[in-house]
Amino acid sequence: MKLRFSNLAKEDLKDIGDYIARDNHRRAKSFIEDIQRQCQRVSEKPTLYPFRKELGEQMRSCSFGRYVIFFSTNEASNQLLIHRILHSAMDIGKHLPAGSTPNMLSQNIASYL
Repeated sequence: MKLRFSNLAKEDLKDIGDYIARDNHRRAKSFIEDIQRQCQRVSEKPTLYPFRKELGEQMRSCSFGRYVIFFSTNEASNQLLIHRILHSAMDIGKHLPAGSTPNMLSQNIASYL
């Protein structure tokens, strides 16, 4: 599947990198590359990861260290969209796109790309 990142997921990657870079610039770069490689692996076999029905019918997640990658697939266009990459300690409900409900998140992807 073709891998895409929402604008929010791109911001998440930047924020993660910035946070790690406070202590170790080299590790920040390599950790972001590690997350991106994991996202690529997810796009190759997305059905291995569990649905997150509380976030929408098509939403799935993948744990990566202390982070969780939230994504959905569109079989018709053969695309996998990474919605967010959040630290596992975060309140997921507070980090959904502004004004959206969990079901809107999976149904209205284009509104926050």
